[in-house]
Parts: sequence; structure tokens; C-alpha cells
Amino acid sequence: MRRTLIVIATCLAGLAVAGCGQAPKVTEFTLTQSAPQIEVTDVGPKGDSSDDVFEFVGNLSRDGRPAGHVTGETHIAEMPNAGGVDTGGLEERLVLMSFNMPEGELMVVGQSSYHVGEKNLGAGEPMTRPVVGGTKDHIGARGEVTSIKQPDGSYVHQFRLID
Repeated sequence: MRRTLIVIATCLAGLAVAGCGQAPKVTEFTLTQSAPQIEVTDVGPKGDSSDDVFEFVGNLSRDGRPAGHVTGETHIAEMPNAGGVDTGGLEERLVLMSFNMPEGELMVVGQSSYHVGEKNLGAGEPMTRPVVGGTKDHIGARGEVTSIKQPDGSYVHQFRLID
């Protein structure tokens, strides 16, 4: 019995020490994107329909200086109320974005809700998506980015990366 208590106490002590590790380092920065150029590929029935593709590109700046460019695409995954799923009248789109900068690339993948008939987000509507990887200085990047469309059509992308 005493031996069992010693083993349990040792295990609990080990868990306590493991749980007291250093908090992950958080890196935050903001990129501003020019209003994107958008190309639409209409797949299937004319007008918005599942599988339509919206491709975009825009220049990036950081602290007022050029910082690279962003490319990406969204695919309509589900139209409003398709299959009996209530989407609140919004299109559900799968999103892939690549933020290309001299210090490396950051990859963003996720799902977003868009107003039907709109090519991109509504002004002032924040959209948070996961950062799933990167290259060069950003190798192994993980975290999230919140994108907010501005009234002039540009975007602010607020990154929060953890190590």
C-alpha cells in the first residue's frame, strides 16, 4: 500500500511539474492589404452555386512599408439552407490564403460565412481563421489571423502566432 502511494505521489508530482511549464511565446503583428483583385469562376448553374471559386490577390504592407502579397481562393461549399442546414442565409465557403513575405510564407486555411452574392467579406465584419504553417522564418507557424475588411475595400489582418 505504501509503495502504491509513493508511485501515485511521484506521478502526481511529475504531472504538476509538467503542467508548470513555460507558457507559449505569442507573436502578434498586423498586415494591411490593398483592396483585392478578384476573379470568379462560375461552376455549375449560372450565378452563385456550390463549387464556384473566388480567386484573389492583394499587396501587403506592415507599418506603412511594402511587405509582400497575399493570394487566395474561396470555394462555395454550401448555399443557404442547402440540405436542410440553416446557414442563416449565408454562403459557407472554404478558404485558402497564402501570405507571401520576404521572411517567409504563412498559410491560412478555414471556413467562412459570406453574404449571398458578395465576392468578399462585408466591411467591419471580423473573420478569424487558423494559421496552419509557414516557410523560412515562419516554419511550423501556428495560430490565428483575424481579417477585417475596411470601408475602402482594403483589409487589416491581425496575426497571433504561438511557439
